[in-house]
Amino acid sequence: MTIQLHDHVVARVDVPEVGVRAGAAGVVIEVYPDGSFDVEFAPDVDENLVIASMTSGELAPVQEAPRLAA
Repeated sequence: MTIQLHDHVVARVDVPEVGVRAGAAGVVIEVYPDGSFDVEFAPDVDENLVIASMTSGELAPVQEAPRLAA
């Protein structure tokens, strides 16, 4: 699956300089021609949003849960 603008992703690695830990969920806010991304994360409930520049290898796309019939 190709990661695109506004996709929900999960960090595969820590980004300590901005406080992001592996497993943190974020949203892609910018896609660059070289294949890198800016991703917005909310690391903790009481923390401000942070932006990390990451590569596709450092991110995993979040798959939508299948819809269940009512």
